[in-house]
Amino acid sequence: MGSQIEFYMMPDDEAAFVEYAQSLCWLKLLRPFFKDPADRAIDNLQQNSDTDIYLTCATFEKNVLTRFTMETSLHHVDLLDSEIVHFTRSKLDADGSLREGRLWFDRNATGGPKTDEFNAWADKLIRYVRTRYKKDDDRRYIGPTAFERTQSGAIRLGYSAVALTKDEALRRLGLKP
Repeated sequence: MGSQIEFYMMPDDEAAFVEYAQSLCWLKLLRPFFKDPADRAIDNLQQNSDTDIYLTCATFEKNVLTRFTMETSLHHVDLLDSEIVHFTRSKLDADGSLREGRLWFDRNATGGPKTDEFNAWADKLIRYVRTRYKKDDDRRYIGPTAFERTQSGAIRLGYSAVALTKDEALRRLGLKP
């Protein structure tokens, strides 16, 4: 059985969430797919544009399984059998729409339950969002900065067909004139 929560995070919200996750353990950020096993880890989330990232703790890393697929010549982290949380990041589109993100993890692997320590840690990540973000009518949670930007009219929540350029995203975030 899996657990998940959907949310809207601006970069400040994401940074605070990652800081919280780092306060719980030695956090490891992983790419779902990679050519070289040496490239599995992500060193700096803020400088990474990947939408999908896997989170784990160094203590759970021994329970992160990597597989190789011949057809694609790519390695991938086994989502279901590894002790990881799938973190889909929110994304700002060109029209000012902020797409929702998601945290998801499965409590069980193919051979049985994942460790109690992993499940407790993953629950804390979801609880962080539930207790610090505002819940909207669609049962999604809105981070503090995302809520502030929504209230001011700088962004709106939902999907768009057009993605922002990096310069336009920085301008809308107030980080560039």
